[in-house]
Amino acid sequence: MKKRYFFIPIILLMIGLGVYLYIYHAADETRREAYAQAEKIGTKEAGLTKFDKFYMFNGSESWHVITGTDQSGEEIGVWISQKDGTVHTYPLSKGISSNQAIAEVSKTKTIKTIQHAMLGMEKEKPLWEITYLNEKDQLCYSYIDFVSGEWIKNFDNI
Repeated sequence: MKKRYFFIPIILLMIGLGVYLYIYHAADETRREAYAQAEKIGTKEAGLTKFDKFYMFNGSESWHVITGTDQSGEEIGVWISQKDGTVHTYPLSKGISSNQAIAEVSKTKTIKTIQHAMLGMEKEKPLWEITYLNEKDQLCYSYIDFVSGEWIKNFDNI
């Protein structure tokens, strides 16, 4: 009789793992579909042949951004509005890099840990969103203009 109770925690653990994997797969499906759609648009609108990074930006409006290389070897970023399907393309050489955006934030803010740097768009302006923890382990966001490298806005201590 005691041997039978030994298997109950194992069975419960297996059920919990199955539920976790199902939820993870279902949640990731949205990202995979968005990436596939961004690849199609990137190929059609910018002639991308190789894809590098994909970002899902949610500011005042949601944008999907995919970066890659076209046939001539130029690195291109493609911003796709999730509101109306508007597409903007920019050569990445015409803007600042993520490291330059992080350096710009570091000039005036104390950064303990960078969470991520992602491309996005606000008011038809491409930007870098730098998410980081400050010295007090508080979450902060800074938006840096992709083209000029200037500050757009900042959210501290969230």
